Amino acid sequence: VTVLPVNRVSLDPATLGKYHPSTTRWVLMQSFLKRVGHNFNKVLLADVRDTGFQSDPFSIVSEAGLWTFSESVNIMGDDWNTGWIRSCFGQGKVDELASKEIICSGISLGTTMHVQSYLDAMAKEINGPNFAACERNGVDQGIHNVLVHQGSLPGLHVLDQYNGPVAHLQSKVGMSFNNDVVINSRNERAVIVHQYDRDVFVMRKFFRQFV
Repeated sequence: VTVLPVNRVSLDPATLGKYHPSTTRWVLMQSFLKRVGHNFNKVLLADVRDTGFQSDPFSIVSEAGLWTFSESVNIMGDDWNTGWIRSCFGQGKVDELASKEIICSGISLGTTMHVQSYLDAMAKEINGPNFAACERNGVDQGIHNVLVHQGSLPGLHVLDQYNGPVAHLQSKVGMSFNNDVVINSRNERAVIVHQYDRDVFVMRKFFRQFV
C-alpha cells in the first residue's frame, strides 16, 4: 500500500481545499491516474473504509469498459439521492431520473482508459463554476447517477444488486448471508461487499478474516 499525502491548502483550484473529502477525492484520483495510469491495465475505485472482497475484483472486468453497480432501489424512493441531485442539477433532473435505479458511487472499476474517462467527467462537474453552491458530503453520488443515467460514459456496464457481483449492503434487497458468505439471488458469491458494516454478521466475518 502506498499512501499519498495531500495538503488541502495547496490544492488547485483552491476551492477544492474547502470541499468534503468525498468530493475532493475525485479530482485527486483523476490527477493521480493521469500520472501513473500507463502502469495499469485495470483500476478499481472503492470506498476503502467499508469494502471487503470475497474473490478477485478484477474478474468482473471481462472486456474493455467501465463497470458500476445498482442498489436496485429507485431514486425517487430515497431522500438522500433525490436531495443530492436536486441541489446540483435542479428538480427537473430529479423528475427525469425518479424512476431510475440508484447507482452507488462507492464502487466502480474497469479498464484504465474507461476509468480515466469517468474520472474526467466527475472532475469536470466538480470543477464547474456553479458546483460550490451545492457541494457537501454525498453529492458525488448525485453526479455519478446523472452521468450514468444520461448515458455519456463510454463503455458503460451497469449490473444490478440481485444478479450482479457487487453487494451494496445499504440496500436491503437482492443479497443474503449464507454459510459465512454474501451471495446474490442466483446463489452466486458476491465478489465485492460494500458497506459491510451495515450488517453486524457480515462485519464480524470480515473482521475475523482480515483484522
